[in-house]
Order: sequence, then C-alpha cells, then structure tokens
Amino acid sequence: MVKRSLSICLAVLFAAGAHAATVNRVVIGEGGLGAAPCGDPPLKIDTSSVTGVSEESGTAGVNLFGTCQGFVKGVANNGFTAVRGLIDGTGHANSVVTVTASSRVEVTIMAPPGLATQLIPVTVNPYLSGSVSAAGLSDPLSVVGAGGVATSFAEIVLENAGTRSANSRRITAAASASQRNGGMDADGANYTSDLGASLTVRPSQPLFVTFLLNGVLQLNASPNSANGYGVVSVEADRTFSFDPFGPALILPAGYSAFAEGVIVDNRWIDPRAPVAAVPLPATLPLLATTLVLAGVARRRRAAGMARRG
Repeated sequence: MVKRSLSICLAVLFAAGAHAATVNRVVIGEGGLGAAPCGDPPLKIDTSSVTGVSEESGTAGVNLFGTCQGFVKGVANNGFTAVRGLIDGTGHANSVVTVTASSRVEVTIMAPPGLATQLIPVTVNPYLSGSVSAAGLSDPLSVVGAGGVATSFAEIVLENAGTRSANSRRITAAASASQRNGGMDADGANYTSDLGASLTVRPSQPLFVTFLLNGVLQLNASPNSANGYGVVSVEADRTFSFDPFGPALILPAGYSAFAEGVIVDNRWIDPRAPVAAVPLPATLPLLATTLVLAGVARRRRAAGMARRG
C-alpha cells in the first residue's frame, strides 16, 4: 500500500513538472541568401520549441571583397520576442530570409471568492518597438540597380475557453534604385507603439497569451548590374513583450494574474533584467549569535554536571 501511494505521488509530481506553462519557439529560414557568394555557405535553417529560452541565429559568408553578407537572429523567452536581420550585397545578390519568434504564456486569472466562473473583460498590456530600413544604389553605367524590402510583423493572440482574439501590426520599408548614373533610394522607420488585444474570459479557465514577431528581408539586384548595391535590415532587440513598466493585464478591480516564472501579482518578470541579490533579514545575524551563545551555555552546563557526578 505504501509503495502504491508513493508511486501515485511520484506520477503526480512528474505530470506537474512536465506541464509547460510557457512555450518559446524560433524559426529561421523559409528562404535563403541566394546564389554564391550570398548563399555559400547557406544560412542555417533551424526550428526550436522549448519551455525555456529559445535563441537561434544564422550567418552567411563574406567573400574577400566584402560584396555580400547576411545575418539573422530570433529570440523568445517567457513573454518576450525579438528578431534581427541584415542583408547587404553588390550585384547578383537576390536574397529572401525570414525569422519568426513566438512566446506562448499560460496565465491564471485569480478572481475574488465566488466569481471564478463569471465572465470578465481582459486586455493584454504589451510593448512593441523596433526599426526597419531599406536602401538601394544603381549601377553608374546602366539603368539597373538594387533595392529591397524589409518588413516587421507583430501579432498578439488571446485564447480562453474556446474563444480567441488577435491584433497585429505590419511595418514595411521599401527601396528601389533604378536611376542612371548612381541613383539612390532609401526608406526606413523607427516604431514604438502599444498593440493591445482584448477578450472576454472566464477566470476558471486558463488564458493563453501569444506574442509573435516575424521579420522578412528581401534584397534584389539585377543580374546585369555589377555594381548595384542594396541593404535591408530589421532591428528589434527590445521589441515585443508584456509592458515592462505597468501591469501585464488590464483587469477589473479585485482580480490579479499569475504565470509561473513569467508574471507575479500581475507584473511581468522581464527575463533580460539582472537578478538582484536578496538581502538577508536584519534579524538573521542576531539570531545566529543567539544560537551560538545558547550552544556554548549548554555545553558548559553539561560539563559542570559531569564534574559533579
């Protein structure tokens, strides 16, 4: 009976430990850096799905003349996603690369007594920032050149008890240089915005919040252009997450939110923030001194009784 009870307890503990409150995912690829030298070696294509930090990156080779290079990276970590990408090349550089990072967090809504089954409005309070840019320079000896398109796409999804809500934003920069004698074209944008999403939820059921960020980099150079130059970039190192400056969720009075290792008392724990050392209580040194003195006194009493005996 004892062995059976122990087995049941171990099974329950294992099941609880195997439950994933957060799933982070990074996908790089769905394209490539084109023909050599941009695609030689080819960009790494990788997919990860883990409960901790997921971070993948890929790099293309640069030849001796530096005429082509590419880099792309994605990070997902407990309610935070980021992507970064850069492609630049001179002539024959026709490249398309995508990177997607997503973080899906399971949130528990804590309701006042007796109200767990009543529907309430919930709004996620996210933070979105980053930049996109594209530039092109045409061949001075022809009317052909290079250009590109850089796109950042952010989406937030809420799911609860079979209902779903989503909101998204797309930021694009495009440039195309085709003028004779070294024509230039450039486009770019820095962005910081709130991208809230709302849903009517039942607190007795878990709320799933997904942050998805996608970067697409496309560089085109005419095969007839030896000197046409283009560069595209997506830069979003601190880009899509719960708001680090306020509550994670906008909730009615009396409600709060919790997600293991991610949200405490409706405040998001930024995984990029340094962990501060926890100070010892002021009374702890005094308690230690008291225990030492008590031990010394006990030993002295024991020694005195032994001599009298």
